[in-house]
Amino acid sequence: MDYNGFEELCLIDKYLKNYNQRIVDLITQKIEIDKVDYVLDFGAGIGTIADIFYKKTETRPDCFEICNLSKKILLEKQYKIYEKFTNEEKYDLIYSSNVLEHIENDFEIVLNLKNMLKKNGYLIIIVPAISFLFSELDFEVGHFRRYDKKKLEEICLKNDLKIKNISFFDSVGFFILVVMKFLKINTHKSINRKNLTIYDKIFVRLNKFMDLFLKKICGKNIVLIAMKL
Repeated sequence: MDYNGFEELCLIDKYLKNYNQRIVDLITQKIEIDKVDYVLDFGAGIGTIADIFYKKTETRPDCFEICNLSKKILLEKQYKIYEKFTNEEKYDLIYSSNVLEHIENDFEIVLNLKNMLKKNGYLIIIVPAISFLFSELDFEVGHFRRYDKKKLEEICLKNDLKIKNISFFDSVGFFILVVMKFLKINTHKSINRKNLTIYDKIFVRLNKFMDLFLKKICGKNIVLIAMKL
């Protein structure tokens, strides 16, 4: 199986360095990372987040990935790869960045991930936010949905996970998408080297300030931190 957004994945890896670093910061800042020994990156892609996580924490994540093109790159980077779920309660932390929206049965996926967590293990989910922002880009890269807080919370609670924190992320990106939707600008065609570089160097830095005030109100993404009891 190959992912139809693979080209965009490679562009994001190359030109959104600050953005990807912020995602890893979000994953590591609100948990006791020094107590985390076993980590799984669910939907690891070409290892963009796993690489940064490993560099920051010195803990190498295992990678769950089914895209053949991505798996080839992960193997070259010497990551351990899973393609199927297990019921082994192995991981202290499982994180998933912008993956769940690609999967039709998201409830079942969260259940499977919970079953791979140790007791008191963390599940951190980052997904595109706010349903009315669904655009050509979402459709082109295979998204089934964008999420609202209530929907994501419901999936986790029904899987007996305790929610520790939920907030929006990338408030600047939210306003950019609103403007693009209002002006009917094709968001898929806007993903190129120039636009990604501008976004990463200017707007991602601005987000560090904006998100302090708007993380409970709006954002391009939602970050949920849950725990298995």
